[in-house]
Amino acid sequence: MKRIVSVALLLVLLIGLIGTVPSAQAQTATIRNRKIVSVVYDDSGSMDGEKWEYTSYAMQCFAAMLNKVDRLDITYMSSYQQGSFRVDTDNRVQSVQQIRDHTDRSGKTPVEAVQTGFDTLASVTDSNPNTEYWLIVMTDGKMSGAEEKINKLADERMPNGSKPHIVFLTLCDTTGEYTPSFSKENVESRSARTADEIISVISDLSDDIAGRFAAAPIAIKSVSDTVVEVTTDLPLFNMGILSQRSTAQIVSVTGRDGTGLVSEGNVPVKAPDKFLHDLSADVQAALNGNVALFSAPSGNIKAGTYTVTFSEPVKAENLVAMFEPAFDLRLELTVDGVVVTDPAKLQEGQILNVQAVLYETGTDNKIAMGMLPGEGKSYIYYSENDQKLSEDHNALRLSNLEMKPVTTEISATLTIPGFFTVSDTIRFRPLATVLSGMSAQLYYDGSERMTDENGQPDPDNVVYITSMDTNRTGIAFTLFVEGQPIGKEEAEARKDAFIQRLSLDFPNYEVAVTEDGKYIVYPTDHGMLDLAYACIYQGSHTVSCTYDGFTAGGELIFKIGDTLAAHIAFFMVVFWILLFLYLIWWIFFKPHFKPGLIRTYQTTVRNGAYIDFGPGTKRIHYLASCGLLNFIGPRGMRKRLGGIGLAVRATAGGGYRVEGVKGKRVSTGVQYPNTGVAVCSEHFFDFDNTVYIFDNAGNYYKISVN
Repeated sequence: MKRIVSVALLLVLLIGLIGTVPSAQAQTATIRNRKIVSVVYDDSGSMDGEKWEYTSYAMQCFAAMLNKVDRLDITYMSSYQQGSFRVDTDNRVQSVQQIRDHTDRSGKTPVEAVQTGFDTLASVTDSNPNTEYWLIVMTDGKMSGAEEKINKLADERMPNGSKPHIVFLTLCDTTGEYTPSFSKENVESRSARTADEIISVISDLSDDIAGRFAAAPIAIKSVSDTVVEVTTDLPLFNMGILSQRSTAQIVSVTGRDGTGLVSEGNVPVKAPDKFLHDLSADVQAALNGNVALFSAPSGNIKAGTYTVTFSEPVKAENLVAMFEPAFDLRLELTVDGVVVTDPAKLQEGQILNVQAVLYETGTDNKIAMGMLPGEGKSYIYYSENDQKLSEDHNALRLSNLEMKPVTTEISATLTIPGFFTVSDTIRFRPLATVLSGMSAQLYYDGSERMTDENGQPDPDNVVYITSMDTNRTGIAFTLFVEGQPIGKEEAEARKDAFIQRLSLDFPNYEVAVTEDGKYIVYPTDHGMLDLAYACIYQGSHTVSCTYDGFTAGGELIFKIGDTLAAHIAFFMVVFWILLFLYLIWWIFFKPHFKPGLIRTYQTTVRNGAYIDFGPGTKRIHYLASCGLLNFIGPRGMRKRLGGIGLAVRATAGGGYRVEGVKGKRVSTGVQYPNTGVAVCSEHFFDFDNTVYIFDNAGNYYKISVN
């Protein structure tokens, strides 16, 4: 008994499929999204018995909960060849009666019925991009070719450019063999095998695609046999009340301030008599009720408690209150901080920023996210020609979207799990603005001109390489649309497109937009040595642009400018490079005397006899370490004695000096024997690790290291 009642109550949550999501457009206050629903209804023989009663009862609730702007079509599998049956939302009582009176049966579950239902859906013209098209297939049996057929239909476009939402709902498929799988993101395959699963699947489905949501039981309180109180914490667009196990109709719904809500009439819902007699009396009573919709006399239903009066006794546990929150999610578009009121007027090259903002339906009152019941899940995406280029699952904002003349879609969704989902979608095609003309002329910054050998100043189009860091001389381009030059705002929007169409043969340049909408293209500092840059680029250069079939341009001449400064800068760089390399060599590679060595010297004459000049001249004299020759003299590498490099030079006093000692300069203090003037050719000889210095007088001066 409990199972039957639960299934009947929860099946009505399918009305969430036809529930509403407030829409949003950037330029106007908005109303709820319209839902266009086409149901393919299984009336085959396998649906006999209680399944027939439950499904018919659910379909009646579908029709009874529809708003007048919505549309519902039903395609019965038994008569799909005759087309679909349209539910008249202006006469819901009659439409519900027609669903209840349907008794035809088919022997199969033909996939062709899905095509009929889809064709009916696609035939409903609606240009609002936020109108949602739904195809729902309800069956308990295997449908041959369903996967291929539905995957193909999922790629079709509805009259407003959107793709259809498709739900394949398999009832009581205990083996899983009748539940297909699909590869498209806009197709859902759901299966409900038991009462609990039906509750879960249908509730989740209602939450996913939102619209109305069932009020918590705590929100419905009995006052008397015929009076209950229904409380909402949110402003509502409308309220639907389903009374179960009763034929009671609603007499009135009144707020605490005495204001009565407007009723769209009572619609009795009841399981058909086809198999009802086979069910228990309790089940028959359970599948019997009334649906009524209410709205405010003006505006939205305010948050608060409402008194509901019935014509007959009812119990609170047999009531389902369905709330449609009065929230809009509106996509707000801006270009350079200016709100875009008509996306269709966006132009190629403009940079768009998007933010989705929550509003109370039909008003300009923003709703803070903190007012919502529970934590919301947000998603926003931007696509071009159905290819998603940008998306965010953590925010409702996208930035720096460059407009292109292609089919563009921006969509945002905010889901409050267990309550509702609001969304907004904008689909448009930015204008590809075609130029009517383009011109170019020299832009001279007024900088000083040099003169040639004849005293003639350089032309205004000369750009001096040595002063490019301050240069603003370039080529000015003006674009024309409908014969008029574009302004700064449009020039900024087209700047990237203009740069992509530029043609020039030097690497460093900038494009500036002037206050009157001109593009100034001028060469900038290149990051190279001026002398090197001049060797590569000195001479004439053409700057041109081809845009929408128009070509314009001008000539610039690169000239070295301050030649002396360029050469000085070049050689200074070379000097510092060489100095750096020398320091590396001197520190890490130049040999030096090792500390602690005893250094002696002696001389010899031609006959080979060694002559000692006395103890006074055998002493090594350590001089200051700042000697320039010791620091830069490369001759310390010329001769090695015991692995030590030496440099020997004549001294001003007529003797010799040994150099190449790290941090020291060593002098021999040697005077030539029997001569007054030192004459030395500085010839070096190396015999047995002994260095001999030979002078022009025929003397050899031996320097040894012990």
